[in-house]
Amino acid sequence: MGLMTQLEVDFFTITGILESLSVLETMILMQKEKCFTLWMLIMLSICICAQEVHTIIEVDSIKVNDGIVQGGHNEYYVSSFTEGSIYKFNLKGNVNLLTTGLVTSNGLYINSYGELLAADPDGNKIYKIDTATGRFLDTISIHSPGAIAGIPGNDTLLVTDWRTNRIHKLAPDGSSSTYLSGAPLNAPVGICYLPSEQNILVANFNNRRIYRIRN
Repeated sequence: MGLMTQLEVDFFTITGILESLSVLETMILMQKEKCFTLWMLIMLSICICAQEVHTIIEVDSIKVNDGIVQGGHNEYYVSSFTEGSIYKFNLKGNVNLLTTGLVTSNGLYINSYGELLAADPDGNKIYKIDTATGRFLDTISIHSPGAIAGIPGNDTLLVTDWRTNRIHKLAPDGSSSTYLSGAPLNAPVGICYLPSEQNILVANFNNRRIYRIRN
């Protein structure tokens, strides 16, 4: 084979340079993508960290530890299971005792009349309470009521019973029936009605599962 001409040498040299530049450009683009990804992660972290959490109730003597519900006029109600009490508070941190005397205060619900319904599982009752005075307006006997959800429009209530794996259906006139019992319920402690789908979400305590039930 003969020696390569100067033109051939220059051609291969230029080709090598172009290939090197292409590799370099690819590396630069990869670095840019990595930098952009890192920048996005940093911005996401900043956004997450920017979420502020405020403690509203800081009174050690008040053991609020169970149901919570929003009422009218920017007021909220929260139950103390161990005290058998219900407190009224606002987002400014003002807290007042609404009522007491329940054996155990659990789930809360506001009906269409603005009345507060409070479940007392150990007392086997649901109390209807005047939110202005804290006075008991009515008492409904029902086995071990826990969480309360309402069906909009007619004040029909669905009430969990974690001791017997049951959901009670409570009519506005106070009569009750069994809406669902047995599997898949396994100590149901939470319930939520979805008006748009007319479905019910139920949270089990024992197996940590949430089920959607068609109404």
